Amino acid sequence: MPSEIDKTSQIFENEKIDQSLLYYHQKIVPIKKHLLILLFIQWFTCVVILGVESYLVFIGNAVDISSGIQSLIPIFALTIYYLCGFIVTYEQHRIGLLIFASIGVIIFILICVWFGYIIGDICDDYISETLFQFADVQTPANNAETNALDFEK
Repeated sequence: MPSEIDKTSQIFENEKIDQSLLYYHQKIVPIKKHLLILLFIQWFTCVVILGVESYLVFIGNAVDISSGIQSLIPIFALTIYYLCGFIVTYEQHRIGLLIFASIGVIIFILICVWFGYIIGDICDDYISETLFQFADVQTPANNAETNALDFEK
């Protein structure tokens, strides 16, 4: 008798595992599909930008080829990054996904700092230009004193 109870409990446990796997499969597959589509779009965009930049640097006879090659390095690195992310996501490697996500967070932080630096630089330039414009404008009192000095001469 105990063996029959063990068999039925084992069947119920297997059904629970199958149901949880079915739920997992129903939730993960659409997310994986959308993630793969987004990664493919990002990878394809990087490949197109890399192709255009390479054409402009090497065939378009850029004035400074060394700086052109330096500008290709980040695009090339992002192309490889998105290709590896695409492969890791497709294969569902757990450690690879963690590494891909961690590098993605680091890239996001660096881009935010870089944009903050650019926006700060633009704001500093705007503020300094605005202050110099107001410093050059004469007030009516200063203008009257200047006219009085010119009249005395």
